[in-house]
Amino acid sequence: MWKWKRNAMLALGLAALAPWVQAQSGGSVTLKAGDKAPKLEVARWMKGQKTESFQPGKVYVVEFWATWCGPCIAAFPHLTELAKKYQGKVNFTGVNVWETNNPQDASYLDKVEKFVKDQGDRMGYNVAADTPQGAMAKTWLEAAGQNGIPCAFIVNQEGKIAWIGHPMDHMDQVLDQVLAGTFDIEKHAAIQAAAQTKQAELEKILAPLVAAIEASDYPKAWELYETAVKDAPELEEALWAVKIQILLHTNPAEAARVTRLMFEVHLRDDANGLNTIAYMIVGDDEIKSADYDLALQMAQRAVSLTQEKNAYILDTLAFAYFRKNDKAKAVSVQEKAIALAEADGEFPAEVLEEMKQNLKRFKS
Repeated sequence: MWKWKRNAMLALGLAALAPWVQAQSGGSVTLKAGDKAPKLEVARWMKGQKTESFQPGKVYVVEFWATWCGPCIAAFPHLTELAKKYQGKVNFTGVNVWETNNPQDASYLDKVEKFVKDQGDRMGYNVAADTPQGAMAKTWLEAAGQNGIPCAFIVNQEGKIAWIGHPMDHMDQVLDQVLAGTFDIEKHAAIQAAAQTKQAELEKILAPLVAAIEASDYPKAWELYETAVKDAPELEEALWAVKIQILLHTNPAEAARVTRLMFEVHLRDDANGLNTIAYMIVGDDEIKSADYDLALQMAQRAVSLTQEKNAYILDTLAFAYFRKNDKAKAVSVQEKAIALAEADGEFPAEVLEEMKQNLKRFKS
């Protein structure tokens, strides 16, 4: 999951760029496989065993997550299973990061501690939270060029970084090799370096495209999109949402054709994907012509798939009804979305306020 606000992610269609564009500018990589692991500098230990330092002869997993990161939360049970599997052999610690942008504000710590407590047995391992200054994020994630989470580091018996990757990416196989002393750190470091080089190349291609979309220069964005998929064909599948976003502003008929294809063939059972496109259509006042019937169908399908329990998706459906001039349904659905959001103690306050403003708009 990447550090983007909901509006930017949905309205600009940049969700599809998450695997390719880092959430924040990455500097030079100073931490790689084979290097000594940085120290553990956390603000608070929330659960389990406190680890002051890495002891020789022991293996550690340091995994980074955030309360707002869906993929991170989805990985909790898997990490718990691994912690049980390697109990007594590997020390697992989840470190919460990127909860605040204010280095003087430590109020997030209580929220994170409550979140961890509410997770219960889903987080069956040690848990800590980063400092307000982001010490762990800087010395581990950013130093390694890893600006996306969840991200895990395996520290071997010599206190060196053996492996860096997604915790769901066959980490148990790597742990078996690290414990046996057979894991090839140099080979992994070379693979990481090649991946980072490729990432840098893709970012050079995509940076001007992202800038054009953010500047609402859609003709230029289309030009850059075509160049991007020509230079890097592997991007075409990832950029479907961006393609639709641009077409909505430049070629509404083609946007409708591509959107219907995505709806009927690729995203029929993908609630988040359907919600992304539907919101791009109904949530953007600058679009002059759009297929609101299709957007309504997609929003209704997304709500059905989530059993009317997702406030974000209900918000999109309310907007779709509003665009169809069915204000009564727009108000009714939006009130349900707000009620769900208010019942969720972790729901972002700024998004809830936006929903309330939308409700006022629907009523007026």
